[in-house]
This record gives sequence, structure tokens and C-alpha cells, in this order.
Amino acid sequence: MNNAFSPGDPRWVTFEFVDAAWGMQSLELAWRFAAQDFRLCAAQSFLHAHEAQALHKGYNLDESALSLASSDTSHGLWRDFQAWTINPLGMQGDLADQDLWGYSATSRDEGTDLGLVYVYDKAGTNPDGTIPPGPPPRRIAFLMVKEAARWKVLNVNSLIVPQPGWPPTF
Repeated sequence: MNNAFSPGDPRWVTFEFVDAAWGMQSLELAWRFAAQDFRLCAAQSFLHAHEAQALHKGYNLDESALSLASSDTSHGLWRDFQAWTINPLGMQGDLADQDLWGYSATSRDEGTDLGLVYVYDKAGTNPDGTIPPGPPPRRIAFLMVKEAARWKVLNVNSLIVPQPGWPPTF
């Protein structure tokens, strides 16, 4: 499936993020579409969960968090971090097959620089793509933010604005 949205549309960013993370299994590519706070919180969360191992290997947690958040694929923990980050995000299992998923028709403004995009399972929709009455189809929320006039993924499956720290807040 090709991305039918325009680059200024938050659905375009969401599509590209999903394609990179689950279609290509590349966190490095997905990070281009992710907000800085999301990337840093993901790195801090990983390091917080693996603190003993990281410290045993001689890694400085703050330096490592900044390195992983910046897509430093040469970092000794990058491969573990990538697998740890992509797998839980892809908990829906079949997200890699973009043809099975639809994107909300419009972003919902949550504030001046925030938006919300839902990626939903097309199996729960009518043939014309509309969502029938009743329980909503299986869906994943993508909280979006404008950084330097570009939409970025700020959080996945959570409407919490991430706050870096030890531990971070997602």
C-alpha cells in the first residue's frame, strides 16, 4: 500500500512511522518521524528497565539515552534497544501489513500543536470504509505534535505527553 496522504498531513507521518517500525522493522527509520521527547523517553525507559546490565557494561545512562534517542546505531545497546522498542509497539501483530489498517479521516486537534491519529483495523469497518455503530474497531492511537512546523509521533497507544526523566513518563 502506498502512502496516499500528503507530507503535511499527520496521517502521512503516522503511515511512514508504522511502515518503518513494523513494515521494515527499523527503529532508525521510524525515529525520523518521532518527536524528540518520545525518542528520549523510549531510550530512558529501555535503560531504566536494563539499568543493571547497562551499568555493568560501563555505560553512562544519560549519555546512552541521548545516543539511543539520536539513532546512534553504533551504540553497543542499539540492537537490544531496537528490538525492545519495536516489539511492544507492534503488539497488534499484523501492523506490518498496511493493507489491513486504515487511518482516521482527519487528525483531531487536541491543542495548537497536538493532534490525534487513529490507525484502525479495517476488518471492523463497513465496505465503504465507514465505522458502523457499536464498539469501535481495534485501533491504535498516535498522539502527534508539531516540531519545527512538522508533525511527529509523540506517543503510541497513549494520550499522555511524554516527560523525560528517570523513569520517564509515557
